[in-house]
Amino acid sequence: MHEASAGSEGGKTGVVEVRLSVFLRRVLVSFFLPFLLLTTLLPAYAQEALLKELNAAEVYQAQGRYAEAEPLYQWALAIVKKTLGPDHPYVATVLENISELYKETGRMDEAKRVEERANAIRSRNK
Repeated sequence: MHEASAGSEGGKTGVVEVRLSVFLRRVLVSFFLPFLLLTTLLPAYAQEALLKELNAAEVYQAQGRYAEAEPLYQWALAIVKKTLGPDHPYVATVLENISELYKETGRMDEAKRVEERANAIRSRNK
């Protein structure tokens, strides 16, 4: 699909398909699995708010609306850290999403720093 994105109208479709598949993978990994964890740890109203914010952040990121996505990820990160603890694997997942957003916006130093934090959490949870 990446080769098809080099300029034709069909190329634009290929880019959309790639972005959609990345988005769907993120949703499955980042949204539904943690949902099972969070439903037992947060009251219903907080679960709903967190999931709406994470979903909105994913959608905004997929649409290239990065300035709108970032504060939602940061808010979700704060809630997840407070609820599950700073070393929980889901904190690493949210950090990975933030890192990806930074990469997409050319903020490579920040992306690397955030990704290193996520990797450190993952290594402590092995």
